[in-house]
Amino acid sequence: KGGSESAKGGSDATKESEAKRRKVMQTVKEKRKEKDKEAAAVSNRICLTLFPALDEKGEDKVPRLLQPYLRSSVDATVKQHKLYLSKKLAEDHNMKVTVGEVDFMVKGSVLRNDMTFGEVWKQLWGVDDHSHLAVEYSISKE
Repeated sequence: KGGSESAKGGSDATKESEAKRRKVMQTVKEKRKEKDKEAAAVSNRICLTLFPALDEKGEDKVPRLLQPYLRSSVDATVKQHKLYLSKKLAEDHNMKVTVGEVDFMVKGSVLRNDMTFGEVWKQLWGVDDHSHLAVEYSISKE
């Protein structure tokens, strides 16, 4: 009888140990999911620099932003960043600019408003180039 009680106690210990193992495994799974989400979020981000186009003399055509470096979603559109630029030029330099007056260029190619920065990265910048996406801006007063 004493042997069967210790066997029963052993099975309780085994059940408790198994329950702890399951709990640890669940915690590990949750942490992995979290890391995967963070990795996906990072892969959906892009670093870009907005800087003014230069004139014939090599001088800025329009003022520089005080903080030209941005981290953005690859799904953000050119139009969204033009809106951001127009707001920042108003804040930083008291310069009123409409979205329609702003042109963005990458490597000499003018960007369409409906393009996403993920598309710009793939088509114009080069997927293997891991530097900040350099975006030139200019203002065309109509």
